Amino acid sequence: MDRRKEPRFLAKQPVTLTLLNIDPKEEKVFDAALLNISGRGMSLETSLSFEINSAIRVDIAQQVFLGEVCHCQPAENGTYLLGLYCKETMKDKDLYQMYRALMDEEENLTSKPERIPIP
Repeated sequence: MDRRKEPRFLAKQPVTLTLLNIDPKEEKVFDAALLNISGRGMSLETSLSFEINSAIRVDIAQQVFLGEVCHCQPAENGTYLLGLYCKETMKDKDLYQMYRALMDEEENLTSKPERIPIP
């Protein structure tokens, strides 16, 4: 019996996974295959195993999904089946707006504050 709350749609296509880290220099990028997708998650096939609760970014065409690994099981062909619970979805427009906001924030942090003379 399938207990899923939302339907899954078959979507066999290549995607890019990024294993997120607090230090962006430590992030790792992998190729994967998207097997199916729903409103709350997706199933992927990867060549590597991922730890449960790992934070993952998935790039699919012009969308970015942010989620966490809820299961990772070995498959018969030597790959792994990865279940991802998706928390956020962003389109290019959203990413651009977030980028602009971060750049504006950085600009404000790097600009020198106005000097106030001491009377």
